Amino acid sequence: MDIYDLKEEYSTVLTVLRTQKPVVNRCDRFKIRTGKDLTTINSAYPLKINGELYGAVVFESDLSVIKQIKNRTLDLETYVESDKHKDSEKLYTFDNIIYSSKNMEEMIHFAKKVSLTDSSILIVGATGTGKELVAQSIHSFSPRRKKPFIDVNCSAVPSNLFESMFFGTEKGAFTGSIAKQGFFEMANGGTLFLDEVNSINPEMQAKLLRVLQEKRFQRIGGSQYIRCNVRIIAAINEDPFKLIEQEKMRKDFYYRISTIKINVPTLQERKEDIAILAKYFLNKLCSDYSRRELNLTEKFMSALGEYEWPGNIRELQNVIEYSFNRVSENAQLLDFEHLPDYLQFTETITHRIASQYNKSEVKPESIGTLEEQMEEVERTILINTLNLYSRNITRSAKALGMSRQSLQYRIKKLNILN
Repeated sequence: MDIYDLKEEYSTVLTVLRTQKPVVNRCDRFKIRTGKDLTTINSAYPLKINGELYGAVVFESDLSVIKQIKNRTLDLETYVESDKHKDSEKLYTFDNIIYSSKNMEEMIHFAKKVSLTDSSILIVGATGTGKELVAQSIHSFSPRRKKPFIDVNCSAVPSNLFESMFFGTEKGAFTGSIAKQGFFEMANGGTLFLDEVNSINPEMQAKLLRVLQEKRFQRIGGSQYIRCNVRIIAAINEDPFKLIEQEKMRKDFYYRISTIKINVPTLQERKEDIAILAKYFLNKLCSDYSRRELNLTEKFMSALGEYEWPGNIRELQNVIEYSFNRVSENAQLLDFEHLPDYLQFTETITHRIASQYNKSEVKPESIGTLEEQMEEVERTILINTLNLYSRNITRSAKALGMSRQSLQYRIKKLNILN
């Protein structure tokens, strides 16, 4: 069936069959039978087997479709840019930080003060303490608040792409490269937040250090220096001086990024904030899922207060969400039974140990670490309870206020087999 008129000398396929050589990115124009003009970009290649020509394969792209895709790409880029602006309006502020403790009040007061300068800031804190929340709040409070806030998770940046992602690239710098801004250009006039900065290797630290000192850089493949005006806020979840001792962090790099150092307290150091944080997370869940307000029982809160929270605020939020998902639809309270098993166990054993020590029923050996002595006390409690209920796991677990699985795990861990 004829779709369009074609002269042999204009046919990409016939040209390849005639010359037995590839034709790449050839523009062909046709007039189809409806009278509409058709423009295509074609590439064709000869098919040979043992040197003998068997045919040709052709790849055709309708130019009108290519233009549509290009326009969609431009629309997407415009949307992304506008979305970035929207995101900048959604950054956290100091008003979003939930606290009542004195040490958090002092930390926030100091952070507000240093927000007004351009000094580099290192935020030190354990995982889950809210370092990025503090970083965003500092930017939102600073004179740079209307400029970009670019956050970079340094641990997620591949070492072979580090320079191109931070400094950008020029077209042709390497195969397939395009002209593209790096993080420093994207953050120009604003703040560049380097999260988990301790994951940057010393070689890359040296390259960043030079940019921070000279306030200029070159794109990969570029010959011109680009001036940069950024404020650096970095975050770290390890002791920087230990990293320096281990030669994982350059001393000069540390001093460059830590003109100001802010220590974010752990949840263990701000236990008076647990109640208001728990209630905040619970109220937010109730609002998000359109259910009536839930309250927290005294026993539930007691368990939260006894726990040490190694995962800090992030772990607390996880526990509240877990408990929220366990409660029935008609319930009005989150109770002890809705907590994760490991928290129920911690609370139960803590109270039993205190009780048995007060009664002088358990006297662990005076020689041994605290952990060893605690395990001995725990072993005694479990053995006594199991004996009391004739080794019945279900009844013993219920008496201890824990699940069967938790009790079986502790029996195995403490080697209580007979």
